[in-house]
Amino acid sequence: MTQVAEAYYEVSADWLKATGNGTGEQARVFPVVRSWMAAHLPMVTVKLDDGREWDVIASWRGRYV
Repeated sequence: MTQVAEAYYEVSADWLKATGNGTGEQARVFPVVRSWMAAHLPMVTVKLDDGREWDVIASWRGRYV
């Protein structure tokens, strides 16, 4: 697991709606808490507006910005 300082990850609008973490047609940018590899999948944990942390498969659900 790697701690990341001052990084941001943009989650796609489709994934936000599918998971109930957003509405609308815009992607959202969240601060990155940490990133790591789970087997062959790059993972990222982002901090939501309400303070909760959300684990996302980084290569499928958005992009680092």
